[in-house]
Amino acid sequence: MTAQQQRYRNRPVISPYSGGVSRNAGNPVISAIDSGVPGQTTATVTWTTDIVADSQLFWGLTTAYAGATSPIMDFTYVTSHSVDITGLTGNTQYNYKILTRTPGGTYAFSANQTFTTAL
Repeated sequence: MTAQQQRYRNRPVISPYSGGVSRNAGNPVISAIDSGVPGQTTATVTWTTDIVADSQLFWGLTTAYAGATSPIMDFTYVTSHSVDITGLTGNTQYNYKILTRTPGGTYAFSANQTFTTAL
């Protein structure tokens, strides 16, 4: 098991429905959320955090975030985040929500966001 897998294994379970931020000091601040110009079957969501944190994206047709590959997780600690979503349907609105956690376990969720894929 890699160090990254061990960190994930030791994390508390957090639901995208709970929202908000953890109650610890040092929560990451999510900003500059952007889904750019989605293609017909793909989209790239980017955001920044004020401190290093991982990248997790919950997505789907509704705020139940039940996309086929949801959540998409990247446990690399960075301040500039980018997540690609593939297998989308053209001319369709999608919902997404970001979860980002620091190495110390503090976390923050974004508010729900939307994008519409190209025709």
